[in-house]
Amino acid sequence: MSFEAWKDVWVFVECFKDQPKSVGLELLGQGRKLAEGLKQDLCAVVIGNDTKEAVKAAREYGADKIYVVEGAEYEDYSADAYGNVFKTV
Repeated sequence: MSFEAWKDVWVFVECFKDQPKSVGLELLGQGRKLAEGLKQDLCAVVIGNDTKEAVKAAREYGADKIYVVEGAEYEDYSADAYGNVFKTV
């Protein structure tokens, strides 16, 4: 696969107790600058058990696209479970 097939700036937004963790939101701010410089979309990947507030925050922080993966299995962070998400998104 060529690099031309890879596009957009993606930021992972983790949820904890149904709220987005601040680091993901902060990265959306920096990601916006990068995306604009590259003329690409800013994409948020929101993972958690209840993602409603995180999706709302990602939109407010400027995400052009939001990919949501929600389920009880994502209540607590697991590198294996979250890593699998990125292989399938």
